[in-house]
Amino acid sequence: MDAALRIELITPFVDALQEAFATLASMDLQRKEIYVKEGVEMFGKFNGIIGLSGGTLGTCVLSLSQEMAEEMVRSRFIMPSDQTVTESAIVEGVGDLVNLIARGAQKRLSSTPYRFEIASPTVLLGDK
Repeated sequence: MDAALRIELITPFVDALQEAFATLASMDLQRKEIYVKEGVEMFGKFNGIIGLSGGTLGTCVLSLSQEMAEEMVRSRFIMPSDQTVTESAIVEGVGDLVNLIARGAQKRLSSTPYRFEIASPTVLLGDK
């Protein structure tokens, strides 16, 4: 897959990610470097996984550190910074976030020649 095609396929996910963080957590994310990750090791503890099938097979993973996931949940549920965020609340918040990303990406990809089936996202815990 050439670089232009990768960007064309990845950009809808990045745009949906930015919109989802703004909608759910009132967080303004700035786009930096985009690359295709090799290997299966995750960057963070909370991992939202979106499976792709159809014209292209693949997986899109949103990997959040404990700190970022807690910040997102605190913002989403308007919690004070000293209140403990439970793991189940983080899993729920990350699930909501990746569902919005999946729907947003699918909507954006519908205006391209690429056709996908996007599976219901799942959330996995762990960095391995």
